[in-house]
Amino acid sequence: MQFSVVESWDELPASAVSLLEDYGRDHPFQGAMWFSLFSRYVAWGLGEPRWLLLQDGQTVHTVLPMLHTTQSRTRILNSMGNYYTPYFDVISRDASPAHGLSQLLMMGADFLARHDIINLSPLVGPVRDRFEHALQDIGFHIQTYHCSSNWREREITDFDRYWSQVNGRTRHTVERKLKKLQQAGDYLFSIAGVDEIERALLDYHEVYFKSWKVNEPFPAFIDELARQAARQNLVRLGLLHHAGRPVAAQLWFVAAGTAYIFKLAYDPAYHRQSVGSLLSHYLFREIIARDKVHTIDYLTGNDAYKADWMSETRELFGLQCANRRSLRGFGHMTSSMVRTAARLAVGRHSAH
Repeated sequence: MQFSVVESWDELPASAVSLLEDYGRDHPFQGAMWFSLFSRYVAWGLGEPRWLLLQDGQTVHTVLPMLHTTQSRTRILNSMGNYYTPYFDVISRDASPAHGLSQLLMMGADFLARHDIINLSPLVGPVRDRFEHALQDIGFHIQTYHCSSNWREREITDFDRYWSQVNGRTRHTVERKLKKLQQAGDYLFSIAGVDEIERALLDYHEVYFKSWKVNEPFPAFIDELARQAARQNLVRLGLLHHAGRPVAAQLWFVAAGTAYIFKLAYDPAYHRQSVGSLLSHYLFREIIARDKVHTIDYLTGNDAYKADWMSETRELFGLQCANRRSLRGFGHMTSSMVRTAARLAVGRHSAH
C-alpha cells in the first residue's frame, strides 16, 4: 500500500474518482458529485484541499478529503466541509471502514505529524469512535465535543402508517390548514422534473430570498448540486405556488432508501397558512409512495419543528485532535486539559 496527498480535484487519480462516484450513489453528501462541487465553489474560502489517498498500484482503496489552513502559525487540517455538510467520514473500498481508516492514517503518519491540530466534524457515534482510535494510535490527543443533532424517522413502510404515528397536534394542524388551503383555491403543489429544474431553482431562490433565512452564501453551489443530482435522479425539489408565485420550497435528496431534507424555506407572508408544513406533508406523502423510502432524515440541527415530524434523534460529534509531538499541538492539548479540569472542578463545587 502507498500513501499520497493530492492538492486538487483535477489531479485525483481516476480510481479515486471512481471510488467516490460509487460511494456517492448511496451517500449523496460524500461522493464525487458533492466533493467536486464543494471543491470548486466553497472550499477555496476555507483552506487548501488535501486529498489523503491510500492505494495499491493503480487502485485507490481509501480517500480522506481534508482542508489545510494556517492560523497564527498553527498548522491545521480540517475535514472538508462546512455548514452545508451533514455527515463526514472516510471513503473506503475496505469492507471494514475502521481498518481502511487505520491503514490510511498509519501510512500517512509522517504527513499528519506536520500538523498541530486536526478538526473533524460532523461525525455520527461509530465514525467518531473510528477516528478517535485511529488518531490516538499515531500520537494525537483527542477532545470530543457536541457538534449538532440529527432527527430522523426509520422503518417507514407506507405514508398512512407513518402519518398515524406523528403527534396529534401536528396532524390536526396540517389537516385543518390543508382544508382551508383547498377551499381558498389557486394553490399548487409540485415536484420538479429533470427538465423543470432550472425554472424550479429560480422559484426556490425567490422563496429563500423572501424567507427568514440568511441569504444563500454560495447559490452557484446549490444550483449545480441540484442540476447534477437531478440528472442522476437523486433530487426532489418540491414547491408550493399560490396564484402562480412560489410561497414554499424544499430541496430533498433521495438515495438508497433514504430521503434527506437538505434545504427548506417559505414566504413569511404565508406564515398563518402554514405553507411550510403543508409542503412537508405533501413531500412526505409523495416521496414515501414514489420512492419507497424507509428512512427520512432531517440532517443537522435541533430545530423544534423537527420533533413534530420525527421520532428519533441522535447526537453528532466533532473531534479536535492535538499533536502531542508538536510544540503548538502540545500547548493546545495542555490548555484544553486545564479548561476541562476547571469545568469539572466547578461542577463538583456546584454539586456540594
